[in-house]
Amino acid sequence: MNKDEVLRKGYIITKVTVSGVRQTHRLNVVKEKSGAGNFYYLTGRFTIPQNEMLRLAEEFGLPVKSRDVIVFPKGKSKKDFVEVTFEPDTIEAEFE
Repeated sequence: MNKDEVLRKGYIITKVTVSGVRQTHRLNVVKEKSGAGNFYYLTGRFTIPQNEMLRLAEEFGLPVKSRDVIVFPKGKSKKDFVEVTFEPDTIEAEFE
């Protein structure tokens, strides 16, 4: 699944290795408001080790958050995942 499909669906179900045990986790897409716009990332209910978070971030092309740690795909930062919305300019017209 690519990034756009995950964002459209709102979640992804994936396999994660935790302490040597292969588990199935559901990661939800979360949108968090920030000063620049909406920042989105994947997060799950249970703790995920950082090496698995890095693998998932690379695989899906989205940041992954577990507890207080956010892992980004290689070469990306928070600004790459901020959804900026612009309001159109107001056009004033005169009627004669």
